[in-house]
Amino acid sequence: MESGDRDFRSLAQEIELRTGGISAAFQTMTDAHDLFQHRELVIFSSHALQRNLPHMLKLLEDVLARPTFNDLERLQLLLTQTAASLSNAVQESCENSANSAVMKVTN
Repeated sequence: MESGDRDFRSLAQEIELRTGGISAAFQTMTDAHDLFQHRELVIFSSHALQRNLPHMLKLLEDVLARPTFNDLERLQLLLTQTAASLSNAVQESCENSANSAVMKVTN
């Protein structure tokens, strides 16, 4: 998406130029003492050469603190792609689990 005063193309170009990418991961942690308690986390990460560290930190700040969602078609495309990717990952995980179960039964 856009961030601050950059459109998504210039933001992507700057991220590619200055960093090894910016990624986000979602995680749920269960409390070890109470299995009904949990917390959700979003973990952002990036890496860059030492000389690009200030640029990387500025890009992270822009992405996290100044996102804009003016291009609704682009947002819908990104959400659709993410949903399809997650759906495929679940299907692949189920297939792997089924294959593992079959291997255990046949051995």
